[in-house]
Amino acid sequence: MRKIFNNTNSPSKYTLRKISQCKYVTLFFTITLLFSAYTALSFSSAGEASSEFEFRILVDDTLAILIWPPVENLSVDCIPPRSGGLRVLFSFKEERLWGNVSLVYVQPRNEGIYNLLVNFRSSVEWSGIIGVYTSDREFYGGAGSVSATPQGYFITLSGPIKMPQGDWKIIITLNVQGGSSSTFFSLKFPTPVNMALFILFSGILAYFNAFFILDSYFKSKTEGVSKIRLIIVSLLIFVSAFILYQVYNVMVGGETHV
Repeated sequence: MRKIFNNTNSPSKYTLRKISQCKYVTLFFTITLLFSAYTALSFSSAGEASSEFEFRILVDDTLAILIWPPVENLSVDCIPPRSGGLRVLFSFKEERLWGNVSLVYVQPRNEGIYNLLVNFRSSVEWSGIIGVYTSDREFYGGAGSVSATPQGYFITLSGPIKMPQGDWKIIITLNVQGGSSSTFFSLKFPTPVNMALFILFSGILAYFNAFFILDSYFKSKTEGVSKIRLIIVSLLIFVSAFILYQVYNVMVGGETHV
């Protein structure tokens, strides 16, 4: 005779199956929640990305930051602000041999420590170079590659680097020292359009000056030139040079003192 044991305290197969299914569902939701939290944290940290640098440069040398492709919401601040000690020029989009770039030029006028904060937003992966324009390449030793430009030697201090898209904050500490760098070395970069206009305006002034100079020359051969006429011609040349200087300063644009 076969005995049948029925233990009412033992869980049935159906109950065990339901418990197992609940465990899998709970595990699935837990993994999903953790992944969502990780993704949100990643996006949050990407929006607050920052990079820090520290450089030692000379008074009146020009720190250059080049970023490509061009970025948005570009701003430059000195913390704390220092009145008259720093010349800053920046542009959202400039043409270069390899394409369009956003650029920042910083020229300290006095010795000291400058804390720069460069903010911008890039919707794509971006690249950048930080360098310095100087007339004293020996001061920077073997800091990086050196190339000769019409504005002086350009020495690479960092880069090229490649970074992901997002909101970026570049923190730069400048230790500015006095030295043998030329005090007259002042770097200004008019845009290509402004430079073309400046050349056109210079040509017009040069034409008028040449007309009066040549007219006076030929008259001196035949009639002689009075001292008053010579003074007027000299003043005309001086005034023309002064006007060109003022126009050039206006056309470089984007320059501020902080």
